[in-house]
Amino acid sequence: PEARGRLWVAAIPAEWSFRSLFLSGKPLRRAAWPDLDSWRRWPTLRSVGATGELGTELQFRPGALEGMPVNGDGEVVLADPYGSFTSVGVLRQVDPVLSRANLASRNPVGVPTAEWRYRLENALPMLNEPGEWCVDSLRGRVYLWPPADAPRPAGATAPRLTTLVRMVGDPAKGRWVSNVRWSGVVFRGTDRTPENRWPDGWILPTSGTAEAAVALSGVEACSIEGCRFEDTGGWGLALEGRAIACRVVGNAFVRTGCGGVRLMAAGAATSRENGRHTVERNVFVRSGASGYWQSPGVLVYGSFGNRIALNRFERLPWAAVALMGPPLGAPRALAGETTDAYGVRRNRWGIRWPQLPPGSQQRRNEGQGAEASGLSVTAQNVVEKNWIVEAMERLDTGGAIVAWSCGSGNVLRGNAIQSLVGAVGNHPIWLDRGARGNSVEGNRVWAPGTLKDDGSGNTWRDNPISSARFSAFEGAVAAIRAEVERLGGWPAADGG
Repeated sequence: PEARGRLWVAAIPAEWSFRSLFLSGKPLRRAAWPDLDSWRRWPTLRSVGATGELGTELQFRPGALEGMPVNGDGEVVLADPYGSFTSVGVLRQVDPVLSRANLASRNPVGVPTAEWRYRLENALPMLNEPGEWCVDSLRGRVYLWPPADAPRPAGATAPRLTTLVRMVGDPAKGRWVSNVRWSGVVFRGTDRTPENRWPDGWILPTSGTAEAAVALSGVEACSIEGCRFEDTGGWGLALEGRAIACRVVGNAFVRTGCGGVRLMAAGAATSRENGRHTVERNVFVRSGASGYWQSPGVLVYGSFGNRIALNRFERLPWAAVALMGPPLGAPRALAGETTDAYGVRRNRWGIRWPQLPPGSQQRRNEGQGAEASGLSVTAQNVVEKNWIVEAMERLDTGGAIVAWSCGSGNVLRGNAIQSLVGAVGNHPIWLDRGARGNSVEGNRVWAPGTLKDDGSGNTWRDNPISSARFSAFEGAVAAIRAEVERLGGWPAADGG
């Protein structure tokens, strides 16, 4: 009702649905209910019904689905009860009278329970503030309540592509993509694939999409320097599969839909095919803009020998840096796959059994498998001299730097961490029980909470933490800033 007489309406090709809209180059907020960023204030599901080939039946509060599209344009952001991740599923078989719909999602985060909280998105009745929009692909219309300062006329744009640049070599045949340099390029405004259309084979150590604005595989000695990744539907940059010795230096990652940079091999195995990258002097601001809040600035999964240094991380929904491997227990029985909303088990961790020691598959089938830390080559990474400001802005389980089921020999050194935002399950630095044989030294932490080590054989030395500002923290920040300035400074990155 608030929007009546104030909307701009544009015709679009029928059946074209998109998840972002820009006005004069600025991102707009999609209509949502409840219109709250805190998942703790969202309602819980009333109940969860059967799971099958049409998805999982969800029961919402009375009236919640009024005006919700019946063709799959509408989505639901779901948060698990512990605030450890969010997903963004599609709603089909919508019955607004009974407040019932099916969750259509191939995202293998498990079947929801009634304790999960939700936010509904993209329905016309939810459009109640200037700067909001929604799309109706069934009628071929997009609706916008323009911001008060919107120019007239104004150009509105919507994305079609999920990836802007893809470079793919064929190392098995000796055909690497080598020594390519990207410099000063702006990569902006990509879409993401809805969860009901995700393909088989994606490796998903976090809960968001695997897509990236720039995706490089089969590459060596390439560089991405002085670029800007902004308002992407998925990740900013992915160095995935076989990728060796690339440089990611002096870039800005702003409002990426998932995380900023993903360094990830093509699955958990014993071979080392991704690593020795440099991620230095970048700025990461407000990742997780597509609703995927388990989105770190930098993710390392199955990648070794990387240096992640002298970066600045600001206002992130989850961790700044995540070193991850398959969680303990993943190889046992069928736990290597996690269930999606159709009840299908998917190998989200990308465990490649043929590369593991003989008998691994049989031990797994018998429920005995090897510990997952033995699968991880997320090893010998150095995370040092980063300045992390306000991590964990959205979620409750994580930390500014997490090392979860990673390999050994990782070093977390000389980082300055301040102002952790979240609640109970947060620790500025967190090594879980699958992290073994790593080193944590010389970090300075101005934040509430405690440093946490659930693993074994990890070395901790000289890591003061205080909820009050202290001189050693100030000194660490000053030293980081001085070194960054000497090397050329950080890029500008206003996150809005």
